[in-house]
Amino acid sequence: MSAPGPPEAPLESARRELARRGYLGGGRPPARVSRLRPLAVAAAWAATLAAVAAVAAVVAAAAPAVLLAPTALAFLPVTLVLVVVGAGLGRLLAHGLLALGAEPGFVSALLGGAAGIAVALGVIALAGGPSADWPRWIAVILAALAVATLAAVAVRLALARRLALGRAEPGRATALPALLFAFSLGASALLVALGARSPAEPTPAAAAYPRPAGRVAVVAVDGLSREDLDAAAAGSGSLGRVAGWGWAPLVGAGGRLPAVVWTTVACGVEARRHGVEELEEVRLFGCRDGLALGTAARRALVAAWRPLGGVEVVARPALERLYPTFWEMASRAGCPVLVGGWWGSWPVRRVLGEVASERAWLGGATGTDAVTPGLAEVVEAAWRDTPDAATGSDRLALELVGRAVAAEGPQAVALALPALDVVQRRAAGGPPVALAAALAPHLDVLARAIAGLEAGGYRVWLVALPWRDGTPFVAASVLPAGRHAEVDARALAGTWLAALGLPAPDDGQRTGAVPGRAGYGPPPPPLAAPPPAARAVQRELLRSLGYLQ
Repeated sequence: MSAPGPPEAPLESARRELARRGYLGGGRPPARVSRLRPLAVAAAWAATLAAVAAVAAVVAAAAPAVLLAPTALAFLPVTLVLVVVGAGLGRLLAHGLLALGAEPGFVSALLGGAAGIAVALGVIALAGGPSADWPRWIAVILAALAVATLAAVAVRLALARRLALGRAEPGRATALPALLFAFSLGASALLVALGARSPAEPTPAAAAYPRPAGRVAVVAVDGLSREDLDAAAAGSGSLGRVAGWGWAPLVGAGGRLPAVVWTTVACGVEARRHGVEELEEVRLFGCRDGLALGTAARRALVAAWRPLGGVEVVARPALERLYPTFWEMASRAGCPVLVGGWWGSWPVRRVLGEVASERAWLGGATGTDAVTPGLAEVVEAAWRDTPDAATGSDRLALELVGRAVAAEGPQAVALALPALDVVQRRAAGGPPVALAAALAPHLDVLARAIAGLEAGGYRVWLVALPWRDGTPFVAASVLPAGRHAEVDARALAGTWLAALGLPAPDDGQRTGAVPGRAGYGPPPPPLAAPPPAARAVQRELLRSLGYLQ
């Protein structure tokens, strides 16, 4: 008798289908699955991913924890769409692989690993904000999700053995896809963490630079255009003399927010390099606080919720500065510095001299992150019984002018006078006569500050930006009288260093050594780590003064 021939293809296909449904494994076939179960599973996955993305986004943006719930709710429709689309594509892929003869276990493992990678990439894309620390936090969250998946696999196997009376096959069948899921999450976390690391830039020693000489003072005025100065000069002898200095229109500062513009002036590089950029903050469901999200997350949430009025997009500056300012470069070269209120000076960093950051200047803060110890009492005294930020900053400016005049030897002074800008923002839309009367005392403080610095032997530079309309300009007592050609805002830092006898900064974008230029290293470390609530306080200060657009 001849041996039986091989089974026909339809018979083999039927056998695999029966095995997949559980008819050949003994016992009864599984109960019919409800049609609502896939929807419930998709909703659970979407909610989990929305929660993970919300935690990552809030942590990356250093936002208050109270935003976790509204952020997760805002992400939910986005993650639900991603889950439904991913499930549909996975189902099509699974049917295709099974039709080609792939084993069900292999198909499950492949889809599990692909799902893990998709989740990792999705969380990074949704939660990847502009903060410099976000890769580290994303890596931590992905690693935690991988550990949670491993723990769930262990619990599932243990329950399968205990409850199924030794039949652990169902638990083992889901273990391989889950392990691949966890492995892909862990691998993604490792890659993100490694990508976030960058070698520390060496800090040059003071001996690497020429000996500083001279006394230079830079006065930054917000809310003053060239046309405003000419108009004010008609009624003020001191300002009339300043209006006669040589001056030039200022170009290249860019941006609408003072923090961004003045940091560009102070660092001598564009916002992309120094890190204090204009960000779009998303406020969800009427919340007072907002999130600075990455481009993908912001676009997704705006598309999902703006038609319903659930989101509002406003502009705010980033708070992480990555490039040194001209006073930090001068300090690194051994020149004492005195800094008052310049945007980008918070948190206070270790320099040779004294610093009162914009938080002290505009809000009277005296913490170690806001002011150096030598100026804490000065800030407290100036803000005692002070009605507003305009008056407080003026008082501090005159106090620091007195200190600058009393100092001996080389000195770099950087003073910011934001009172004109603060008053114009507060009185926007009011009668012009009332506005002119409100600005008069602050213009007088500007004239007194410049006159005091000149009397102290400083070469004074005035940099002014209008609040809205008008010509931004730079003027100096050392320039020949009259109007000069336009000046790029990024060239001023090198000019002020040259006035101190120091080389211009090498911005790192040239190859090889450049004569007359030097590297000044990264920004100095903070004098003290800002407290956890400092970022929220800083945002509140920006909001109260109208610097959140």
